[in-house]
Amino acid sequence: AYIGGDQGEIEVKHYNKPGDYFGEIALLTSATRKATIRAAGEGCTVLSVNRHDFGLVLGPIKDILGKSLDKYPQYADFIREENELEETERAEQEKIDQMKDSNRRAGVSAPAISEERMKGWKAPVNEKSPETRDKIKQIIETNEKLQVLFGHLTDKAKFSVIDAMFPQSCEAGANLITQGEEGDNFYIIDEGTFDVFVQRGTNPPGKVCEYGPGAMFGELALMYNAMRAATVTA
Repeated sequence: AYIGGDQGEIEVKHYNKPGDYFGEIALLTSATRKATIRAAGEGCTVLSVNRHDFGLVLGPIKDILGKSLDKYPQYADFIREENELEETERAEQEKIDQMKDSNRRAGVSAPAISEERMKGWKAPVNEKSPETRDKIKQIIETNEKLQVLFGHLTDKAKFSVIDAMFPQSCEAGANLITQGEEGDNFYIIDEGTFDVFVQRGTNPPGKVCEYGPGAMFGELALMYNAMRAATVTA
């Protein structure tokens, strides 16, 4: 990855492992590309997703992911400065557009929980040993996907989430989640492995991946009030 500098191109990062990813910053911030990615050696093969599908899959969580720019210390400041300039210009243009069209439609986010529903609500607490609480906290802080959901929370808020969690056992061969059903829980694996199956059309379910200790799943149905998109089997 290269960015332009006073002395020409500067290499700021080298991607050399299968599973490395890039290109998300421009999609998260609706900005132009801030770096040039050039294939090295004998060439590369990549998997890609277009802007439209990227937005559909992530939905409101894009705002949370946008905070991950700090993962790129070599050029995060450069990107942030460029984005702030573009955001200022975009805001000024929006003001002009609003003056021209008072009926302009605004973007819609996921519905918030009403104050009425929050009255009298108390955070659930399921008793755990200090060792168990610390173990879950460590899993949250070392799992990149969990950091996306909980990384912005204070330790006190994280422990509130941890206290709400409860243990659940699943026998080998049993479905913990079934595709097409309504979502009820979000899961973090403590022990064991789970196979993930997806059925497309009339075809039989096909295994798409496997989850092990520390992995999470089940969050999408809760975030988007959607049916389960896969079957997860112990």
